[in-house]
Amino acid sequence: MGVYIWETETADSVITMLRTWNHQVHLWLKFYVQNRIVASGQRATTAQTMLVFGVSALWHGLYPGYYIMFFLAALLMEVSKDVFRAKVLFNRFIPSFASSFIAHNLTILTMNYCGIIINALTLNRIALFFRLTYGIPFAGVVLLLIYSRATNIVGRAKKYEAKLNATKKE
Repeated sequence: MGVYIWETETADSVITMLRTWNHQVHLWLKFYVQNRIVASGQRATTAQTMLVFGVSALWHGLYPGYYIMFFLAALLMEVSKDVFRAKVLFNRFIPSFASSFIAHNLTILTMNYCGIIINALTLNRIALFFRLTYGIPFAGVVLLLIYSRATNIVGRAKKYEAKLNATKKE
């Protein structure tokens, strides 16, 4: 089966949605591209993630929409990784029932935005779409990634979690 429909439609992260949307292609990219450029036991860097998504864009064809969409999807994946690793920080002020709802809706919103870009194909249509949406989702993803990396949100989450664990042991 190529698409796991239920898992795709109920995904609460970009990573889950990308993994279940075109599962066979995901596996091919993982085993034949990513595993060849990422050392065993290591996590993919942002550059390595971009390279894997670039191969996927090239596989789709030469329309600019493919490259813009896969670039945005790679950025979304990086943001998803950071948010997931820093989840403990969000649990302080977002109740668990709301967290899943928010994550699902943001995932659907951003991936539908990507879907429109990939279907627009040409630069003229993509530019029109960006003008009509003011590029807000794209700018939001870029700014969120810059913020998470500049403030080391993952490192802060690890420190906070270690502090919580130390408090529990006492």
